[in-house]
Amino acid sequence: MGEYKADAEIIAQKLTQARFACGKSMKDCAAAIATSNAHYKKIECGEILPTLPELETLSYFLNIPLSSLFGNQKIVAVTVSLGSSARFIEIRNSAIGTLLQIEREKKAITLKEMAERSEIQRSRLKRYESGTIGIPIHDLLKMAEVLSIDPAIFFDKNSPIGLWQSSQQTLQAFLAQPSDLQEFIIDPANLPYLELAQKLKGLQPQDLGVMAGAIQLILQNLPVNQSDQTDQAKE
Repeated sequence: MGEYKADAEIIAQKLTQARFACGKSMKDCAAAIATSNAHYKKIECGEILPTLPELETLSYFLNIPLSSLFGNQKIVAVTVSLGSSARFIEIRNSAIGTLLQIEREKKAITLKEMAERSEIQRSRLKRYESGTIGIPIHDLLKMAEVLSIDPAIFFDKNSPIGLWQSSQQTLQAFLAQPSDLQEFIIDPANLPYLELAQKLKGLQPQDLGVMAGAIQLILQNLPVNQSDQTDQAKE
C-alpha cells in the first residue's frame, strides 16, 4: 500500500491541526461531511476512521492536500467554499463501491473469498459495493491490497474537490524541487527551453539518434572560422 497508511490517531491529529489552522470548529467539520457532531468527534478523537469521501471532503474544506493526512507535512490552511457535501459523499460512496465490485469480478474473486482475505464480513462487503454505506479508509486499503490495486484509483479526479486535490499535488511537487530549478521554471524567458524539453521527452530513442546525427553533420559542415568560434565558445 506504499505511502497510504490508515492510522486513526495520525489522521485525527492531522485533522485537529488543520481545523485549528483555519479556525474551524468540530461542528463546522461535521456539517461539511453531513454527519453528526458526535460522529465527527469520534473521528477527530481517533476512535473511528473516516471514509475516503469524508477525507476528501475534509481535506478540501480545511484546504490541505489529501496526502498531508497520510504524511508528515506541516499543515497550513485557509478557508475555501464547499457546496453540497452530502450529495458529493453519496455519489463518491457509490462510485467507489462500483469500482470495487468491478475490480473484484475482474480478478474472479467471490464475495466469500473477499471476506475471508480481507477479514471483513460478507454482508458488510455487499453494502460497501452497493454504496449503501461508506467504507472506512482502513477497510478500503485492505480491499485494495487483496485486489492488488493502487488505492489511488479510488481518489476523486473529476469534481471540483478532485481537481483541487490534483492542483495541490502539483504545487507540492513543485515546492519539493531545488530553489534554482523553481526560479528557472517560473521565469517566462525560459518557456521555450521547457517546451523544447517537453518535446524531446516525447521523442523515441531512434528519433533522438537521428537528431544527434543531424546536429553533428551541421557542425562538421560549418565554415572553418565559424567552427573555430564554436569550439572556443565550448572552451
